[in-house]
Amino acid sequence: MPLRSSEAAAIADLLFQAVEGRTLTSDARHRLAGRLKNLETPTVRVYPLSLEQDPIHPSSYYLAVDGMNHGAVTPLLLRLGLASSPASGLFPKSVLIGRMRPAGGREVVVNAIPFGPGDAEQVRTFTEQVAKGFLPRPQGSQPALIVTTEDAPGAFEAFRQVLRDTGQNRAAFGVDRAEAATAVIWAAVRAGWREGYSLGLTGIRSAEGLEQCGIFSRYSVQAEAAAVYDTLRRLKPRGFDFELDLRGTALTTESLSETLQAWRAAGRQVHSVVPPEGSDYEALSTVARQYNALLTLEGPVSLKAHGRGHRWLREPGAETLIELGRD
Repeated sequence: MPLRSSEAAAIADLLFQAVEGRTLTSDARHRLAGRLKNLETPTVRVYPLSLEQDPIHPSSYYLAVDGMNHGAVTPLLLRLGLASSPASGLFPKSVLIGRMRPAGGREVVVNAIPFGPGDAEQVRTFTEQVAKGFLPRPQGSQPALIVTTEDAPGAFEAFRQVLRDTGQNRAAFGVDRAEAATAVIWAAVRAGWREGYSLGLTGIRSAEGLEQCGIFSRYSVQAEAAAVYDTLRRLKPRGFDFELDLRGTALTTESLSETLQAWRAAGRQVHSVVPPEGSDYEALSTVARQYNALLTLEGPVSLKAHGRGHRWLREPGAETLIELGRD
């Protein structure tokens, strides 16, 4: 067993005390988090802000945890439900942890589902059929801190601090392959991040293979941009953020204006532009804003120095994210 049934029973007892019969809200999740701090569970690390109610069976809940047994850490998704609640067909390969009566009360059934950053099918099922609030969303004209990092959990914690400090949501991620998306979405679940974030696919050079990339909310395109845009418009009718990566061009304010004007005339919205390094960012930013677009600048560049826009950061530390988020 990846975790002890006695500890699962103790968690279930606190969970049902905190939320059963009530509307599941952020306050309820934080109330559960407070109670769990006083509970000793050496084989379980709980992520209480991940808590979600089963969409069909209201007396069943999902909770992300780590099972810690014999030095091994196993990321899991627990389904904790009253025995009177029907079993779920969403995760047919779940493992029964136990049927138990916490504190002598109602019988509870606890099942565990593999739920790590590589468990794409389980993460997709959970976020598409149970908790869509964890999926990435378009950001439009909202400035963002775009993070390319393997430490998505740490980035979400930094973004939460920025949100607390400023009231602004700057959360965004960029990856260069579709397979990397699952790890970001998984981290959002465990962090309980429902405030929205952008997830971008970078380095796109053609429309080939985009059918497998529908999970993203932002697309950064280097070539065949018009064909890519038209394919995305067909695949994602509810909208997406589109970025022109122009780092390989001799970009001027005049050429940027002509490009964005041509895209607007063709009915295609460009949301952001990546300019060549060393460009006149202030002048280009002024032009981009005339077309409701932002610049995406690489590195820890000050927002105050170069106007509103995205900052693209590779493997930033938490302090850098928080500092830029306050800028």
